[in-house]
Amino acid sequence: MASLVQGLTQLRELDVSDNVLVSDGALSHIGTCLSLLRHLDVSGCSSVTEGGIRGLKARLPGVDVVCFQSSEEEWL
Repeated sequence: MASLVQGLTQLRELDVSDNVLVSDGALSHIGTCLSLLRHLDVSGCSSVTEGGIRGLKARLPGVDVVCFQSSEEEWL
């Protein structure tokens, strides 16, 4: 994830849905590198937790995070 987002500092939307490699650590890195991000879809990313999303929103308060976990059928 680090190499993916490092050069994309102007990115405003990112969809990494259904990617088991995306974790809370990746969210932390996204929050650090993508200060202009306004929309992030992490639906189906089983390694992302509510705490990771809270941490991302603390760094990027304006970001809209979509996190639909199809196995649990609920929105976070």
